[in-house]
Amino acid sequence: MNTEYLLQQDNGVKKTLDPNNQTIKILNNTIKNANAEDIKKELSTLIEKVEPYNPKDPDNFLNDTSTKKRKQGNDQCAFFSVTESIDQFTPNPNFKINLGIVIEEYKNYKEADIYGCITLSVVAGVVPLKFDIDVDLVVKGEPVIQMVITALEENKKISFAMELPKKLWVTFEKKAKGEMGLEKVWNTFKEYAKGKKTKSDKESSEETIRHAMNIVGYNKKKECFIIKNFWGEDKFIYLPFKIFDLEFSEVTDPTFCFFYEKKK
Repeated sequence: MNTEYLLQQDNGVKKTLDPNNQTIKILNNTIKNANAEDIKKELSTLIEKVEPYNPKDPDNFLNDTSTKKRKQGNDQCAFFSVTESIDQFTPNPNFKINLGIVIEEYKNYKEADIYGCITLSVVAGVVPLKFDIDVDLVVKGEPVIQMVITALEENKKISFAMELPKKLWVTFEKKAKGEMGLEKVWNTFKEYAKGKKTKSDKESSEETIRHAMNIVGYNKKKECFIIKNFWGEDKFIYLPFKIFDLEFSEVTDPTFCFFYEKKK
């Protein structure tokens, strides 16, 4: 199958259609301008506030999600994130089997090497082709914080991807695990460097990397979402709400996928 997504404009709202003409919503409004350097500095400060999850905090809200630790192997993060979101909605929840189904369906759809450039929205888009699961897609330009909170309370499963400079991902992982040394963290990105021209440390640290994870809950008192990642963390992660403010979206370029069972 080599049908591509179709983009259309409808009253200022972009929509994308999957090959079966099932609409996946994309909301994409104009983003206000701001000083890029100031935004990057504030974003760096917010990443410094990432911390491991405290399961004893009474202000945590978790939707019905798996607490099982998973460590991403050679499979792309988008496949892991999407499978995590849909697993409990499938007739026979089994992460490993469903991961294989998602990868195979993506390969059939894209006729592409799964280790190439993977887009979360396209991986999410193959799900309704194989399962009785719907997905709504929201991209940068939409105030998403309350939207995500509402989706969690409705027990929708949320995959998301965002882009950060590599040096901020290093900080993210160190803060999330609370223990890793920088040398090991840098190795997380060695696969991204394959086939690319060698860069200086400064150029390399400024290079942006896109990564997919899951939002599994929130803590309003801490003003954080609760994130599940797949780099071997023992716990979930607190990620400040503010990272998803519109002012940062030109840098982070976030994508959110809300999965839920199809209405009978």
